[in-house]
Amino acid sequence: MDSLFEKITLYDFLGYAVPGCVCLLMLLAEWILTMPMETLEHLEAFGVGLGLIFLLLGYVLGVFLSQVSRSVFDPLVDLWELLCKKIRLESAERNIVDEETLKSALQKSGLVCGEIKGNIPDDYMMLMYGAVQVDPDYKRIHNYSSAACMYKNMAAALMAGGAVWYISGYWDNSWICLWFLIAAFYWVRWRRFEKKKNDYAMVWFVEKYNS
Repeated sequence: MDSLFEKITLYDFLGYAVPGCVCLLMLLAEWILTMPMETLEHLEAFGVGLGLIFLLLGYVLGVFLSQVSRSVFDPLVDLWELLCKKIRLESAERNIVDEETLKSALQKSGLVCGEIKGNIPDDYMMLMYGAVQVDPDYKRIHNYSSAACMYKNMAAALMAGGAVWYISGYWDNSWICLWFLIAAFYWVRWRRFEKKKNDYAMVWFVEKYNS
């Protein structure tokens, strides 16, 4: 059991378990609130076991939410970035390191076979992040990655749970609007920490191979 818990990382807990448990709690809230007191008292005897089962189910649901959020949110972000470039909107996310500096670091790293071309840094972001995150000198990047994953999946969890509550008639329009504003807050936090993670990945990658 100890070795199992040692393999659970901050990324797993914050990125998957926490959002999944929040969503699961929302899905089960009405059933729990209407449960007879005798049943609740009977379930208290299995508190630890039920807690572990709830955490496990929350983790599984969190993984599912992560895939859904990636399929839904990422295309929306790509569409927004494309729109910003088309109309030359100043708020479009810009890279903290210029392409020539990144290209030089990629060449010196020896991690790219053949000519370096395409959209830099987008096409090479995962490679740069991977090269940095395995280096103990730059382990702080895990914190930004975990936070970005948590905020992204929390936004998906709140949207999914709020939609279920609205469809079931549990909430009226005013409550659901407030709930989706909270989900939008987590969306903004995701974009912020995702940008921080990518910026640090580029800066530390250049520092590692261009110094």
